[in-house]
Amino acid sequence: MHVFKKIFTLLLFIAIISYVMDKIVYFAISKMEENVFTGQNVGKFNHFLEVKDSIDLVFIGSSRANHHYNPKMFSKHSFNMGLDGRNIAYFWTVIKMLPIDKKQDVIINIDPNNIFDSEYTGEDITALGYQYHKSEKIKEELERRNKINPLIKYYWCIGYNSKILGVIINYLRPKYNYKKYNGFDPIIVSETQKAIRDKLFTKNIRLDCEEEKQIKPNEIAISYLKLIADYSKLNNKNLFVITTPVRNDKCKSDNKKLKEIMNSLSLNYHDFTDFFNQNQDPNLWKDNTHLSNLGADKFSEFLSGGDGGVKSNSRHQ
Repeated sequence: MHVFKKIFTLLLFIAIISYVMDKIVYFAISKMEENVFTGQNVGKFNHFLEVKDSIDLVFIGSSRANHHYNPKMFSKHSFNMGLDGRNIAYFWTVIKMLPIDKKQDVIINIDPNNIFDSEYTGEDITALGYQYHKSEKIKEELERRNKINPLIKYYWCIGYNSKILGVIINYLRPKYNYKKYNGFDPIIVSETQKAIRDKLFTKNIRLDCEEEKQIKPNEIAISYLKLIADYSKLNNKNLFVITTPVRNDKCKSDNKKLKEIMNSLSLNYHDFTDFFNQNQDPNLWKDNTHLSNLGADKFSEFLSGGDGGVKSNSRHQ
């Protein structure tokens, strides 16, 4: 019994020390992170939290939002909150962070793959794990799909897993002056990239999805879409859902199904997949699914003029 008591005492001592050390390290990292406003690791979201109450227009989505919408063509008080690799759980959480008492326009980029990916589980929300002990709204979303390590309740530093290096680098050497940044990251294609792109564009990729099995929406994605629709209606948000251009989309059954879903939820939906079909200039593109800076400016100019049905009196040019 004496040996077991010693082991128990030692384990208890280790647990207490590790718990205390975790809190010391957490508050040190957290203090540093709160002053990081550059980079896609934590900085861009922190920047969004700083400006969300003052903007009248926000763009939300993955890389196809980040690289496709130029805010300066819409409003001086707008922000592009597109982030590479994010999906609909993340989109919803961004919208949820907007002030409920302020009229705002929200343009969210949703593609068929955001809704019809059978393997999607909401895992993209884990990118906000570092906010678990800072925001009740984000904590609720992390727990909604159990997308968090349960030990984070005791060891808070877990939320910074894979982010610490990025936090330190952007704290010590910010990548840009965030106060002059509106969230838009245009893709400027180099000559080498152009050669690779043009070679790929010459290939005839065969895809006939009309003959594939019936396209089924992912129920998790649909649940988030419903949350977005309901929240926007109840909280003074003028919501536009957009599918941005694709250079060569040979699958139309998913577009048709997506439109049906949007209509069933009474969402203001615009499918611009084929927007550049009549303009075959390769310089509009970085690849088949991402516009270059030239393409993004042309597309943004079109939308900002209201020609695509995306126009609101709440914006001030």
